[in-house]
Amino acid sequence: MNKKNFLIALVAIFFTSVSVCANEINVTVEGEPVVFEGQGATIVDGRTLVPVRGVFERLGFTVSWNAETRVVRLLREDYDIYIGVDSPLFTINGQLHYLDVPAQIIDGRTMIPLRGVLTNIGLGVDWNVATSTVIVGRHTGGRIHEVRDFGGRTLTIGAWWQNPISAIAWHPHDRTTSSNYELEQMVWENARRVEEVFNVRFDVQVVQYEDFVSELAASVAVGEPFADVVYLDDWMQLMARYNYIQPWDSADLPSSDLLGERIYTQVAMRDTEHIWAINQNGIDAQAYGLGVNLDIIYANKLPNPVYLYEAGEWTWDAMLEIMRGATLDIDGDGILDQFGIAGQPGQIIQHLIGANDGIMVDSDFNYGFFHPNTVAALEFSQIIFNEFLWASEYGGIMDNGNWDRNFYCAYDEGHSALFVAIIWAFENRPPDFNYAFVPFPTGPDNTTGSTWLTGFRQGVSVPVGTEWDIADILIILEELWSWSGDQPNLLLETDGIEWLRENLPTEGDVQRAIHAGNTAVSDIGRVAGMYYWVLGNFAETFWNREMNVMQAIKFFYGPQQELLDEMFRQ
Repeated sequence: MNKKNFLIALVAIFFTSVSVCANEINVTVEGEPVVFEGQGATIVDGRTLVPVRGVFERLGFTVSWNAETRVVRLLREDYDIYIGVDSPLFTINGQLHYLDVPAQIIDGRTMIPLRGVLTNIGLGVDWNVATSTVIVGRHTGGRIHEVRDFGGRTLTIGAWWQNPISAIAWHPHDRTTSSNYELEQMVWENARRVEEVFNVRFDVQVVQYEDFVSELAASVAVGEPFADVVYLDDWMQLMARYNYIQPWDSADLPSSDLLGERIYTQVAMRDTEHIWAINQNGIDAQAYGLGVNLDIIYANKLPNPVYLYEAGEWTWDAMLEIMRGATLDIDGDGILDQFGIAGQPGQIIQHLIGANDGIMVDSDFNYGFFHPNTVAALEFSQIIFNEFLWASEYGGIMDNGNWDRNFYCAYDEGHSALFVAIIWAFENRPPDFNYAFVPFPTGPDNTTGSTWLTGFRQGVSVPVGTEWDIADILIILEELWSWSGDQPNLLLETDGIEWLRENLPTEGDVQRAIHAGNTAVSDIGRVAGMYYWVLGNFAETFWNREMNVMQAIKFFYGPQQELLDEMFRQ
């Protein structure tokens, strides 16, 4: 068998099952609409398939069909392409390539995956959301917004690392080292589309993390912000309270994705009045949850939190049963050496508050611990610390300020059934025991589904004083973030999910971590200076059995309210 026949046979032998979406899809080639006879373009498993003749003949290809091998040949002076029906493989000039969705026959027409073929021969494939149109050819249009010529201006992004806003795709990717080359190539091509179509360039201004806020404030104060867009960590976003950044919802942009459906864009920080920070839609790979020491669970014949979670039975009562069952004096010396839960004490309380829809600070910037849901979370926390279910140091000492020991002891020592977990910790200190990841169980008063409490998400903001109009900046960012086009589900298939898969044992753990990322609740108390330190004080008070919950709430009220007044009222 010669090489050509071998390749034809190879692409013809694979079979893949698919699901079809029959929504009407329009196609243009070099600005001219393509009219299909009978079966038109359709979406199959998130990929656009088109009748082979309509588009490819318009692009100058001669199309032929081998009924015996069920292989389409597309021939042009510069390209010789073989595509087998129901095969994930195809060839271009003898080189093998892969398709996420294979060519297939639908209603008697041979349908070809458009993007998978065309991007491999140097053609652009864009998607217009408003008109459900696939745009083939040289990049000419916007995906969300009408094209504006920004005259070659440079949009400068400020951050504390070199390549913020990954959708800009600062550097091309190497197929041999990339974990997801096809997706990364889509991001790269889209960024070049935005540069070309909107006539804009990008630059980055790197400022050290510890100096970022002070330098931004100083530059805004003199009317010359060091960047047009700044990437802000959660606590940095409090600059909104002091008029250093602009609200995104002040943009006059009716076509905005952020101010509309939010297919590609998500809110990172908002208050009761405005949206202050935004980001690309996708997963939060930095979610907090609970690590599960499966060795302890199995050795002590305790209920498995993974099974409880999957069955919808993962509750505070179930968590308490496990913690009590795991807290033991294993060697009989009268000192506990196996525990129910480990982690920084204040973080345990923080996330239980979030999992019960509680608050730390109310909408008027007042002390929020009198809220009934917060009281219930503190009462549950009191049980944990009163009963010594928490992994203390040898001899039962709580050193609330020893963050490194408290956070990592479960990873290092493996002596707790449950432990506060975040994915980067698994990467830094991978446990030597079998483990799983589950979200915190929701409390009895929870109605929102939130499972943990955070400050604000990292996000992109616009400093006061930039020469760019905020609507124009929003146009550019939304066009960058729309790189997935007609496949918004691909926003999940980013570096974040690959990182989760590298650091969690099973796909089930990955999906539970994604769920946790989608169920965080934001509270300004977590980023308001040292206000959140009171959580550790609550834990220490409960551990030492010095006060009951309501006594502790009242005791800490005065100094905590003073902190809030200093920050928000002076």
